[in-house]
Amino acid sequence: MPELLRIDVRYDFEDANLQQPSTFPVGSILEPSLFGTAIFAISKFGTPEVPMKRINLLGSGFSNSFKFTSNDINPPYSIQGMYVDLIPAARR
Repeated sequence: MPELLRIDVRYDFEDANLQQPSTFPVGSILEPSLFGTAIFAISKFGTPEVPMKRINLLGSGFSNSFKFTSNDINPPYSIQGMYVDLIPAARR
């Protein structure tokens, strides 16, 4: 079963004068099926070898921190990378 990821974003070192967003659900990230190890009707076929998830966050601050949590009971995993796209003054 895929895990449900959540992200906590904190702006300006959790400044009490700023509104901090609540925990944001990222959703699940499906692992790719590998030939010889996939299980019919359980494994997800057609997923990329390196899964990627896009989410949109809205907030403001000079510094931000990101903390990922999940409800999974499997061994620990790692996030290989994260890309943050900043749009000054929320304008394109």
